Amino acid sequence: MSETKDRRRQRNAEAGAVGKLGRDRQSAMVKALQNIERAGDVSAEVSGDTVPVGTVAGTPERPTIYPTKGQRWVDPEVCWPWRWADRPDSEALHVDELAQSLDRDGQVAPAIVRPVRDSEQPAIRYEIIAGYVRWKAALQARRQLLVDIRPDLSDREAFSIMVVENELRRGLSDYTRAKRYQRALDEGLFASKGELAEAMGLSNAQLSKYLGFAKLPNTVVAACQNMTALPLTTGYLLAGLCGKGFQEQVLELLPKIESGDIAGRQLEELAVDPSQLERFLSRVPVAEATEVSLSGRSEPRSFVSSLGKPLFTVNISQRRALISFVGPFRLLLQNEQFLDRLKAMVEAEDYQPD
Repeated sequence: MSETKDRRRQRNAEAGAVGKLGRDRQSAMVKALQNIERAGDVSAEVSGDTVPVGTVAGTPERPTIYPTKGQRWVDPEVCWPWRWADRPDSEALHVDELAQSLDRDGQVAPAIVRPVRDSEQPAIRYEIIAGYVRWKAALQARRQLLVDIRPDLSDREAFSIMVVENELRRGLSDYTRAKRYQRALDEGLFASKGELAEAMGLSNAQLSKYLGFAKLPNTVVAACQNMTALPLTTGYLLAGLCGKGFQEQVLELLPKIESGDIAGRQLEELAVDPSQLERFLSRVPVAEATEVSLSGRSEPRSFVSSLGKPLFTVNISQRRALISFVGPFRLLLQNEQFLDRLKAMVEAEDYQPD
């Protein structure tokens, strides 16, 4: 009888030990998972790359861990801007200021990223969706970058997030916005203007202005002293004038437009009737019009009809001469017979410079 009791006690003791072992193992697993979560390695990808644990010879190496979800701290060196990034460096002038803030106060708002793998850039693991300036500042300050990793974002969702982020922070110029929307259509991110306008919360009229502004010639953009100060409507009207063949006049008037001397209703009137451009262009008396300035360029010379109606303007520089027809007379340049007569007249001159 006593033997039976002894065996029963032994079995109970063994069972208790196994149960305790199981509970201890479960507890250890939970703690391990919690430690991994705190280390930012949950839902992480383990790459084939390794980093040394220490500097002692023979010290084993551990895999580099790249988190794939949630808010984590990552090395900014393994990030790059995504293909739709819209903020040019010329509109990220506060990088130095933000880098100093990171050193002083740390980073509060995370950059939004997606995991990415590119065989041509194996070191890159994340693409910056929103937070381009924060990323640049982290690189400059040589600090870890706080990111919000969102692996399931579609391109459209990412595009919308980028737009909202930039509008809430230091916004972009209207020209940069215009180029952003035009590219989204050109590359098929949105199937139609209506679809893009709805996604961005714009009216069709607003989007049309942005898309018109995006057509402003590069020469005019390059001549502009401060594109961030050029409003949407102004850019749209100027692009329209350039599209009608008045790019030279726009370039000449650009300083007055940027200073605000020509604005608002005046620009609207010019867009409706470009012949009024002549009123704003610098003019000298006809007798002095052929005199060349110190810069090597003569002042524009205007020709009018016998009734005083503007006909055309001649602009002569050291390298070229331009003839601009005014108002309805510009349609003459679409008339083949007129162009043939003009060609014959030029050929008949057979002009030889002295």
